Amino acid sequence: MSNYVQTTFFTPKDSLPVGNPAKVIYGAAYDVEFGNISTAIASKYDSLSLPSAAVTALTGTANQIIASASVGAITLSLAPNVIIPAPGSGSALTLSGAANSYGEQITGSATTGQSYGVRILAGTNSADNALYVTNEVNSVAFLQLSGDGHGLIGPITWTAGGAVSIPAPTSGNSLTISGGAAGAYSVIVQANSGASVSFGQQIQAGTNNADMSFSITNQAASTFYFRVFGDGGIAVGAPTGGDQGIGTLNTTGLFVNGVAVSTGLGIAQKAIKVAQTSRASTTTLANDPDLAIAIAAAGTYVIEVLFGAYNTAGATVGISFNLNYSGTFTQTSSLLLAAGFTNQGNLIQTAVTTSAFSGNCNTANGAYNVLKATLVATGAGTLGFAWAQVNTNPTGTIVPAGSYMTITKIA
Repeated sequence: MSNYVQTTFFTPKDSLPVGNPAKVIYGAAYDVEFGNISTAIASKYDSLSLPSAAVTALTGTANQIIASASVGAITLSLAPNVIIPAPGSGSALTLSGAANSYGEQITGSATTGQSYGVRILAGTNSADNALYVTNEVNSVAFLQLSGDGHGLIGPITWTAGGAVSIPAPTSGNSLTISGGAAGAYSVIVQANSGASVSFGQQIQAGTNNADMSFSITNQAASTFYFRVFGDGGIAVGAPTGGDQGIGTLNTTGLFVNGVAVSTGLGIAQKAIKVAQTSRASTTTLANDPDLAIAIAAAGTYVIEVLFGAYNTAGATVGISFNLNYSGTFTQTSSLLLAAGFTNQGNLIQTAVTTSAFSGNCNTANGAYNVLKATLVATGAGTLGFAWAQVNTNPTGTIVPAGSYMTITKIA
């Protein structure tokens, strides 16, 4: 847009004397002035010709454009690069969106390989923000990209080094990854390729057998295939008895190249004393801290206990003992292979205040004794070897290290 600038000034001609050539007014001078006026008028917009005084197109100078309109849209034809300098305070550019409209829309190039969207050169350290998106009242951060590279998307955060953290949600799963394309893995964890520095994946979860650190199910999550429990137990499929604690692999069967190795029969469980246990001045039976074995399922089990007994002072002190089972079972006979013991009888259930086997042995010589029994369990439980002194001798009776209990399932 251009403004009218007067070329010929006519008033000074009035004061010139008659005969002065400059006093003459020529038509050419009028043509110049009328041409300047015409150009200025043609480059201005006619507000009366536009509806509701709206501005639809505005061409500005090379350095500055000031435009306003009460209604309608403003279309600015600008140079290829527009620079908005940093203000002394406040925001360099504020865009307010109308209801149901975007505050800003950036349309990329239709030519393949030439559309780059928005590039933000901002931020140098963690105190800067390259991009910051909040709710309307600026109280909750939705998206933040900081100058050093750390940031967040909602509750998900990451550090400048790339460590991602997903906090526990108020409900549902922290992260759900849907299956990839046909024949592709849903997740691949690719560890470091360096020697002795590749640790794959670590799962820190679970504290007891009510927790699961790892679980694989069918697609509908209705059938368990593989589980690692919080207490360290592992279950393949859904075996009877479930979790058996740390160091165990509980399966319904074991096969090598399609050939059944075992279905649970003939597999012995063993509990071995690695340190002696001493008891003095007590006749109350109590389970030995080491000679106890958990039985996961109903079945018929053969039991053998090899135990020693001697007195610290070399005295002849009797030892009382029994086998007790915390689960339900069919009561069966047991046999003690040792001389000097009486009251051979049956297993008892749970109670350890009465001995099924008792007698005196010369504990001064540290003799070992063998107890054999058959247990027909009708439910899961723990089998324990309980013992005490026959009399309350103040010198301790000891069951030494090396004593053991074995349980073998035969049916």
